[in-house]
Amino acid sequence: MMKKLLIILIFSNSLFSLTNIEYQKQLGIGINVNWILFPKETKNYTSQVPKDFKNIGFNTIRLRFDFYKKKRNKFIKRDKSKYIKIIKKVINDCLNNHLNVVLSDAAINFKINPNKKTEQILLDNWKLISKEFKNYPYSVSYDLIIEPGKNLSKRKLKNNWILNDFYKRAYKNIRKIDSKRIIMWAPNKLSNPFNLSKTWYPKNDKYIIAEWHMYAAGPKEDYKKMIPKKTKFAYEWSIRNHIPTWVGAWMPGNYNHGNTYNKYEQIEFSKFMINTLKEYNIPFAINADQKFYNIKSKKFEYRLNVLNVIIDKWYN
Repeated sequence: MMKKLLIILIFSNSLFSLTNIEYQKQLGIGINVNWILFPKETKNYTSQVPKDFKNIGFNTIRLRFDFYKKKRNKFIKRDKSKYIKIIKKVINDCLNNHLNVVLSDAAINFKINPNKKTEQILLDNWKLISKEFKNYPYSVSYDLIIEPGKNLSKRKLKNNWILNDFYKRAYKNIRKIDSKRIIMWAPNKLSNPFNLSKTWYPKNDKYIIAEWHMYAAGPKEDYKKMIPKKTKFAYEWSIRNHIPTWVGAWMPGNYNHGNTYNKYEQIEFSKFMINTLKEYNIPFAINADQKFYNIKSKKFEYRLNVLNVIIDKWYN
């Protein structure tokens, strides 16, 4: 009862601005979802879905979207007005279930073809998003690019000039429309925290958060060495720059790359990850909804023993 009351009290303030420190504390345990990114998930989505995620214990939905669909080797533009309606529907459902929403742009066209034209398209898309959601509760935040990488990480762009140019311009554009919305953005090379110091962030803005990843595609043999190393590096960067951080994705198993870790190894990895992040008070989102939840049957049907450990470990 007290837990439910606390959640209600927190979200009663969501119409008022939240500083980055307040928002970081509110994020709790999150999950990446593809409800409006993949056609099969969008087709089977109903208002029941976020309710199920809230009931099992999640605090935050990292809602991945893109105004482009990649089909074979072509980029197909979505109908923006229709797509905005879909985004609003899902966000409203999440808010009705007291879930934070981190609206995260896959930005696939820009990552594969980083140039002034695709940058401007991405800037225009964020202008549109900012206008559409200006009056939404502040529990909705913006994550500018999911895992900057691909051609953005090529040697000729190693100084991050085009990525940082986008961040500067996107930040300026959004702030003209919405001065207190939380904005997140990530370092290059797949959100690698070691690149935080090469990433542009504004000074003296208490409504920004640095988002970074580690083991977003699952564990590797070096994780007991690298998880503490990366977490400590991100934490020290955060303290020096007065910018809270958030781990936007890690995956309990290498589900997309052979799925070679058994459930006990996944649980061991997850416990180690969560213990380390909790030591530094850094919240996180796991990757991703379809690895645990059958959106067609509306049930958590996959790896439930692993998921239950993750959720229990966060709260206890």
